[in-house]
Amino acid sequence: MRYERGIAITNRLKELLALVRRGNSSCRSLAEKLGVSEQTVYRDILFLKSKGHPNRSVRLSDRWAYRFDKVHARHPRGVRQA
Repeated sequence: MRYERGIAITNRLKELLALVRRGNSSCRSLAEKLGVSEQTVYRDILFLKSKGHPNRSVRLSDRWAYRFDKVHARHPRGVRQA
């Protein structure tokens, strides 16, 4: 059971990275696309940042969005971009 949960989290983190890198995504839209709460997205963003994926919040005309820099310090184990 722990193994399946770990795989699910790793897959969600990969999907989150892919979604943010495709374009400016708000926390709400990311949560909807991933099927999780906004709080989970916030936690995942902080986790990815702590693992070497620099990100920033960008103010758009109608909302805030996340953006990951294309180059990051290192690939954390289990969260490599495919």
